[in-house]
Amino acid sequence: MSQRLQQQIDELGLGVEIVSFCLRDLHPPINLAESFENVVAANQLKVTSLNYAQRKAASIQSRERVRGKRTISEAQGYVMENNRLRKERQPITSCAIRPFNRVRT
Repeated sequence: MSQRLQQQIDELGLGVEIVSFCLRDLHPPINLAESFENVVAANQLKVTSLNYAQRKAASIQSRERVRGKRTISEAQGYVMENNRLRKERQPITSCAIRPFNRVRT
């Protein structure tokens, strides 16, 4: 709106530059006031609902991220323990066996 007004001012050659443009105390016609308020209320409800949904989503993402990290940590612990137990159960394959020397008489 301010651009169109500036354009008209420039065409008239008034030498004025619009620095700020502000509308204050605008009210819809009385017969439209209730509808206008309903639209404003609906927009406010939309913004509130979106904010709630975004907070809820962030909370769920954070909780699931922690749960995932805990699951990975538990799995890594399980693997480490399983590997340790396997090593303990492996048969000894390298041991020094001395031959038995029998003395004949």
